[in-house]
Amino acid sequence: MPACLPLLRHPLGLLLALLLLVSSAASNVAVARSIAPSAAQEAVACTSAISFGETRQCSVESEGESDTFTFTAAANDEIKVRMVRLSGDLNPAVHIYNSSSTSICSAFTSDKVVEIGHCTIPTAGSYKLVADDTYRTNTGSYYLYVQRLNNPGNAQPINFGQTQPGAIELDSEIDSFSFRAAGGTVAKIRMTRAANTLRPRIRIYDPAGNNICSDFSSSETTEISRCDLPLLGTYTILADDTGSRLGSYSIYLECVEGECSLATERIYLPLIAYVPGLPETP
Repeated sequence: MPACLPLLRHPLGLLLALLLLVSSAASNVAVARSIAPSAAQEAVACTSAISFGETRQCSVESEGESDTFTFTAAANDEIKVRMVRLSGDLNPAVHIYNSSSTSICSAFTSDKVVEIGHCTIPTAGSYKLVADDTYRTNTGSYYLYVQRLNNPGNAQPINFGQTQPGAIELDSEIDSFSFRAAGGTVAKIRMTRAANTLRPRIRIYDPAGNNICSDFSSSETTEISRCDLPLLGTYTILADDTGSRLGSYSIYLECVEGECSLATERIYLPLIAYVPGLPETP
């Protein structure tokens, strides 16, 4: 320390020392800003567009607060929403509004989990999904999940005769699988726990988003032995836990009856006859 005193007593030395201190402080602030997300960044994550098949983690931090997400849907889309409390005394509530702020569907609870099982979208356009507290007085963090039951987002394809692995890693998580089938086909679907305490549940939706088969179990395996598939098109399997337990699992899909090798829809082309003497159609 004594060796530094002569430098600090000199005017140029003092100026150099001050510049070094300012530079170091600015560098520390820049590093801190790059590590910690700003309040504005967190707000954007909880007030932005949400995709089908996506789960968001957000929070209601003050009395009367609500988070607003947006999504685009077509007429007659069937939408499922689930909201799960993670912390605090929040009583989850979810609402779907159209572009005119008219309520389309809503659900609320004084428990941990609330779900809109299916909400039919009346017209194509942009919609708002609002998450808040049932009584507008409590606070806490939560998970929010949204899915389109017809034409699901982020769905894993599965074919007849296949087994696909999966894992429920969040309280609100629902995994989606999709497969094509011909009308009149009968399918078997089995979900088997592989690890942890998961209690398996499976639900099958037809191409229009209607729930046609479901089953659940408190043991390691649940099975739908016969599910009648009435329409030609893409079907959706939703796999989750009966409550809020986590764990890995496998899904097995089997064709029991019907046209089990369907890969594409049949396309019928018109027959064109050639008549001698008539000009050819260009």
